[in-house]
Amino acid sequence: MQQYAKWEESQGDLARAASVWERTLDVDYHNVSVWLKYVDMEMRHRRINHARNLWDRCVSLLPRVDQLWYKYIHFEVKKSPNLTARQHERSSARTSARTSGLACAAQRPSMYQN
Repeated sequence: MQQYAKWEESQGDLARAASVWERTLDVDYHNVSVWLKYVDMEMRHRRINHARNLWDRCVSLLPRVDQLWYKYIHFEVKKSPNLTARQHERSSARTSARTSGLACAAQRPSMYQN
């Protein structure tokens, strides 16, 4: 699927490429390289808000993957050079709070599980 997404991107159809990346993540959202390639595509085409939303999603879903955090922070510093370290800290604290809520929800047993 990744090759197909790259092909769609090469044809200039970013909406279809994004759709393929999304379907790939639906199948395996734990695959860090898929997240990185998808975000990279968005950044190559200067779709900063799309990239920022992807970073937010991936660190929320995979909060213990340091590589994603490092790259997310690098992205934010690069795109927002006027932000102070304290503002970045507050931003990651908010993301962290959301993430802990997701983790708690994921640990709760579902009434549909056997």
